[in-house]
Amino acid sequence: ALVLVLILPFGLLAREPHAEPCPPFSLRDFARGFWVSPRRHPDFAWAWLSRMLITLTLAMGIGYLQYFLRDAVHYESLFPGSTVEQGVVVLVAVFTLGSVVPTLLAGWLSDRSGRRRPAVFAGGLTMALAALVLTTATSWGSAIAAAALLGAGYGMFVAVDQAMVTQLLPADADRGKDLGIISLSNSASNTLGPVIAAPLVTSAGGYPLMYGVAAAFAVAGATLVWRIRSVR
Repeated sequence: ALVLVLILPFGLLAREPHAEPCPPFSLRDFARGFWVSPRRHPDFAWAWLSRMLITLTLAMGIGYLQYFLRDAVHYESLFPGSTVEQGVVVLVAVFTLGSVVPTLLAGWLSDRSGRRRPAVFAGGLTMALAALVLTTATSWGSAIAAAALLGAGYGMFVAVDQAMVTQLLPADADRGKDLGIISLSNSASNTLGPVIAAPLVTSAGGYPLMYGVAAAFAVAGATLVWRIRSVR
């Protein structure tokens, strides 16, 4: 209901500039449009891969919070009468609040300096730090600190990465489609996150191993942003 309330004014009131008629729909051209050559557009490919790795860290970190609180923190024993789900709500609130200032500040600094890559890199490293906290500590306080760091890192990343991606789109005529391809990196990470995390959690390494791998994904994604050459 909230989605409908928020989107209806845009759909009803927004006016788009006149556009040329679209060519006839072709299923073959539609399917071919999902491929953007990494050789011809390497910066677009690096941005796609960087985003997938960093959002993979988020998918693994957020997706297993409930189980981490139950199995490692023993939340219900620490707070009798409370449920693990209530603990997750607290951490999600900390994550959200922790993202507000870093999101606004990173976007403002990036616009002022004209530099995108440093903010994306810093956001990825901050997310890696959040995951590393949970590899070494299993207290409620460490979970709160990790949630705040994860929110701050993801806020910095998502604010500037989206701006950076709009500067890397291969063709003006295909902006909507190419942004859709970039968004597929989010879907891929949300799909792969549980597939990768589940065997790690149930292995001898447990949660420390899973969060360590998540931190490695964030570092890799942050580092790949330096392979992008057409933006600063």
